[in-house]
Amino acid sequence: HLLSLGSERLKEAETRENAIFSFAFFNLKVKPLTYIETYLASEGFIAFQHEQDNRSMKMVLNNGLFFEFVPFNGENFNSEGELVRKPKTLLINEVHEGEEYAVLISTCAGAWR
Repeated sequence: HLLSLGSERLKEAETRENAIFSFAFFNLKVKPLTYIETYLASEGFIAFQHEQDNRSMKMVLNNGLFFEFVPFNGENFNSEGELVRKPKTLLINEVHEGEEYAVLISTCAGAWR
């Protein structure tokens, strides 16, 4: 009987907590909410949506990460899609919009190629 009494009190507390959360969330919805996409990884903060109406992402280039771009082609990848031993890498100023690249990331925390 004590176990069921405890679970009833727990359900009451959860119901009260949900009601408080629902009230707080409803009050937030009165104002317009702005959502943006972000690209966070264990290596660091990679990119974010720069403009609300544009789904493209802007890379964060000054946050302790070094990016190298490998053109996704037969010169840099084998038939199984694996990176070859010494691929040709490009820097950010050498890439072209609309082309596909693999990204190599080196970090100031010690992850580098």
